[in-house]
Formats: sequence, structure tokens, C-alpha cells
Amino acid sequence: MLCAQLTPSPATFTEIQNFSDCAYYYNYPYPTRQFKLALSNGSLQPASFFSRIIGVRPLCCQEVSQSVQEINQSLDPLVIDSSFQKYMNIPKDDIVSQAGSILTFRPKLDPLLQSHPEIEGIIYMDKEGKILYNSNQKSMNYSYDFASDPLFMKAASVYKPVLSQLHQTLYTLGPPQESISLIRPVTYLISGEINAWLIVDIKAEHFRSLMNGTYESGDGQILLYHPASGNVISKQDLSGELHDDLERALHKGGAPNEELLFESEGEHFEVIAQEIAPTGWQMVLLTPFDAITQGIKESRLWSLLIAFLSMIAACFIAFPLISGLRRVEHQLYASKVKEKEKELLLLQAQINPHFLFNTLETIESLAMKRDGEAVRSVVQSVSRMMRYNAKSDHGWSTLRDEMAFVTHFLKIHRHRNGVEVACDWEVSPDLLDLPVMKLVIQPFIENALKYGWTPVMKADDFQLTVRIHRQETWLFFRIENTGNSIKDTDLEKINKMTRGEMDDDDPYFHQHTGISNVYQRLVFSYGDSVLMHFSKLPDQGTVVEFQIPFHT
Repeated sequence: MLCAQLTPSPATFTEIQNFSDCAYYYNYPYPTRQFKLALSNGSLQPASFFSRIIGVRPLCCQEVSQSVQEINQSLDPLVIDSSFQKYMNIPKDDIVSQAGSILTFRPKLDPLLQSHPEIEGIIYMDKEGKILYNSNQKSMNYSYDFASDPLFMKAASVYKPVLSQLHQTLYTLGPPQESISLIRPVTYLISGEINAWLIVDIKAEHFRSLMNGTYESGDGQILLYHPASGNVISKQDLSGELHDDLERALHKGGAPNEELLFESEGEHFEVIAQEIAPTGWQMVLLTPFDAITQGIKESRLWSLLIAFLSMIAACFIAFPLISGLRRVEHQLYASKVKEKEKELLLLQAQINPHFLFNTLETIESLAMKRDGEAVRSVVQSVSRMMRYNAKSDHGWSTLRDEMAFVTHFLKIHRHRNGVEVACDWEVSPDLLDLPVMKLVIQPFIENALKYGWTPVMKADDFQLTVRIHRQETWLFFRIENTGNSIKDTDLEKINKMTRGEMDDDDPYFHQHTGISNVYQRLVFSYGDSVLMHFSKLPDQGTVVEFQIPFHT
């Protein structure tokens, strides 16, 4: 069989544990994965230069990470489909049984291929030695020697979703394409063992297109780099010498965000690097050092000129402004209050487009099955959620409506994954009409499903419990799940954030914005008296507890 000839090689693939930490309804998502960044822009003044560094990093990582995460999540309905599960154990020579199963589950791949033209094809391989290919663009060369191809040799050793290095699709008919493959292991739900793998070939050109518009400078360039193989994906080709010198500089490395200088072909370059584990890829922005120094010289001249003009202007306008200073101060305070309210509403109104995409794919899949009742249920739930989120209520609602919002969210989750997750509510009836900040519970439910729940869990393995009670002038919330526990490193960082010790430069909070978004909104709404704490359950699971002032 094919699997007998496959051997592992840890240098080719790097494990991806979490593709993203985005929150679906209210916060702008930043991905979990981190790429190494080297930024420079000699045409900017220093303040603009550093602001560009802060802005480009999450933007680039977000586009790449969300793209891969969306593809990975779109495979979930397929891998738990009963006909697909049955197909894994059909012998290689039983062609008739294979054909029957394929006709049943193959339509689940059509929405993914139609909505993602960057996917060249999806390959299925299993321990029985079967290979299946689905594509709207290419055809498989089934006479190809799959057992000798490094991609297939390494895939059989993968036990969690991974990204491959850059490779050529030599196993398809026609000219081969440059691709990076997402390899998704498939668990046989009855035995709990990995019996098959899905290999999704993503065009390298797609990753180049994601880098367009993220860093516009005539002097620098942005690229993706794979240290284990030396692969480079960029909008502009690197010369052989520059490529080698850059690789040596990155290999030498330094502290995160530390500027690295190196020389190549008689020219000096600057690299600022930050690695984003655990993809194994790095995102690099490369800029000639001469352009940076020229920008600094120009900025110094402009700074001196502005300072001189400011002193002259101050002599003419200082005295007339003193008489109106108090009036301006009051106007500024009123402006800040309005800005604070605007920022709170903006945080609450942000909806992750990938939730809408995934929901539409779910509706399409149910429609293809002619399951009209399920389609009606999903459309009704998403409609009520969007109407609730867009309601003009200054960011406040009742606890009863918040619980209904969570119920609709869990209903969509059930239709999408085919597994129901129940939520046990322990709330006193006299609190149901209490006004609270909108979206105060759902983000924690979503976070629990994203990191604590998997499709292979049984009903007893994952339980959600929400407890809310009043004590004097405080309202206490406790949200717990019995799924996979939060990592110790994440627990330490989040609790540090809730204690007001968050480092704004910590890349963790640029990429994990779900919980920090909720905490920030709570502080906006209730003030600095808000208390929040995360912990682990004794056996397994995660708990978040927070208290807010009681408002009637």
C-alpha cells in the first residue's frame, strides 16, 4: 500500500495549532500565526516609519492567516460527513462502493472550490492506498509515482493541520504550478485514529496577491520566506546573491523587532524581524539602508523648520488664545466623550466577514441537500443576529436578549458541524430584563468553541455553563467549559492584560484581539472597577469570571 512507503521528515512541515484568534461579530480579527517582519521605509519621517511597522505587521499576517483558516474551516463539514467517513475504510479494489460514497460526499467540495479560485485542487489519500483528486482547473495524472513524491511521503506522518514548503504540482496533467499545500489529517470518528489526509494545493500566486497594497514603497519590498527550505515568495525576484545574504542575516537573527543590517552586492540593507510561530514561514520587508538614512536627514531639517515657524506663530497667537482657553477646554472634553462613545459602538459593530462566508456555505450545502427546514432555521438565526447587532441602542441591551443571541449562535454552529453543543444557563429570572453591555457573553462562548471544542468530542466531553448572579451592587459572571484547557502561556498573558499590565508592543495582543476587545468594551462601559480573571478547571477546561457594577 502507499502508506507503507511514506516516511516522516519534520523539516518539511511545521505544525499549525491555531490559524486565527478572531472574534466573529464585533472585533477586527488578527491571526494567531506570526511571520518574521523586516520593515524599512527611507522616504518616511521616523514617526511615520514606526507607525508603518506597527500597521503592516497585523495587516499582512491577517490576510495570509485568515485565508488559510477559512479554507481549513470549510473542510470541517466534509471530514465529519458519514459517507466520507465510510469511504475511508472501503478497500482500494472495491470500485463500486467507492463510487457510491463519492457521489454522496463530493458535492460538499464544490462550494469550497467555487468560492476559492486560489485552490488549484484537493487531493484525498488514505491508508488503504486510495487517491482521489477534485479540481475545477486541473486533472490528476494517476500514473504518477506518488510514493516517491516528497509531498506525499511526508503527508502520511502529519497528525495535525500543517503548511508545506513551496513545491511544484508535478502530479497533475499540464504545466505544473507553484503551490503551498495545506495538509489536513482526517480522523476516523469510530476508532479515533487518523486514516486519511486531505491535501489542499493553494497557488503561490495567491500569497503574492495578498501582499499587494500592504507595504507601498519604491525602495523596499515585502516577501514570504521559508527558512527550512530557503523558498521565497515575493512580488519582485531576488538576485541569487541578495537571496543568500538575506538568508544568512535572518539565520543569524536577533531579538524580536530588532533591526538587522547586512551588505549585499555593495549595498546595505535593513531587516526588522519577528517570527510568527508555528507556521515555519516568515514575512520579511526589505529596505536599502541608504534610503532610511536619507529619510532621517530630511526629517531633521523639517523638524528644525517646523520648530522655528512654531515659535514665530506662538508669539502672534498666544495672548489672544489665553482668553478663550477655558471654552476650548470644555469643547475638547465634550469631543473626547463623543469619541469614546463612538469607539465603543465601533468595537461592538465589527462583524467578521468569515462568519458570514461560512454561514453562506452552510446554507448552500443544506440547500443542495434540499433540507428546507434547516435552511430556514439558519437564515432566521443569522438574520436575527445581524439585526440585533445593528440595532440603534447605544450599545446596550437586556440580559434576556444576550442569551437569545448566544442561542442563535449555537444553532448555526450545530447546522454547520452536525453536532449540537448545549449551554446550561444558571440565571435568576429577576435579572433577565437587566440592561447590560451588548455582546458581553457570546465572545467567551465562541472562544470556548474555537479552542476547547473539536468535532470528535462527545456530548459529555464538552459542556458549557453560564452562571450570573447579583451580590449587593455587583453583577457576577462565570462562563466555563469542560473542553481542552487554555495554554499556560496564554493564561498568563490574558490575566496580565486584565490587571492593566498589558504591553502594547507584545505581538500576542496584535493577533489575539477577541478577549482584549471584550475587556476594553467593558472598561469603556463600566469604568476601571471592572474585574476579570481566567483560570483552569481542576481536571480539564477553562473558566472566565468577571464582575461589573450593577445598573438598573
